[in-house]
Amino acid sequence: MATLEITDGGLRDWQSFEIDKSTTTIGRHGDFKTPRFQTEVSRIHCAIMHDGAGTYQVRDLNSFSGTSVNGKSIGTKSKSLHGGDKVSLGNHLTIMFSR
Repeated sequence: MATLEITDGGLRDWQSFEIDKSTTTIGRHGDFKTPRFQTEVSRIHCAIMHDGAGTYQVRDLNSFSGTSVNGKSIGTKSKSLHGGDKVSLGNHLTIMFSR
């Protein structure tokens, strides 16, 4: 099982979330809720998909400010995730992916 953890964004209490479904949405109103004050983050910003065989991918869901993995924009394509990858939503919020 994999875990997401907000690593910055001005939070006093860090958030952590286990990925336990085949598709997990991330955003201000997603399964993994980002802070509401993060206006660069769309309501449903991106999704992390798990194929059941240990492979995880992230896909931007037509967000306003885009999604990057380790500093590189993923555009509209899916990108494989590995332990330690940093998924950035816009310019100010980074989520650590770990397995």
